[in-house]
Amino acid sequence: MTTQTIKQPSVKASITIRQNLFHKLEKFNNKSKIINEALDIYFAREEYLKKAEEDFWNEKIRLGLQDVENWNTIKINPNGEEITDELIKKALWS
Repeated sequence: MTTQTIKQPSVKASITIRQNLFHKLEKFNNKSKIINEALDIYFAREEYLKKAEEDFWNEKIRLGLQDVENWNTIKINPNGEEITDELIKKALWS
């Protein structure tokens, strides 16, 4: 299987790299390629994590709404008591 690389426009830039990372890059002839690939991976991971978090919360909301529709809820004050921290703790944890 071969992958085709699409040539993207590039910008010549001066950046500062930590010394330990620069020493690791020294063994590569094309340092820009390594840095570009690392940045591609970094930003792809960032996108993936953002989408995963959105999916997580969408599922939690969907399940919460489903619980409400099915009356699978916790009644905190069925007797009309004042809602206090103690009442909430009692309803949720007992």
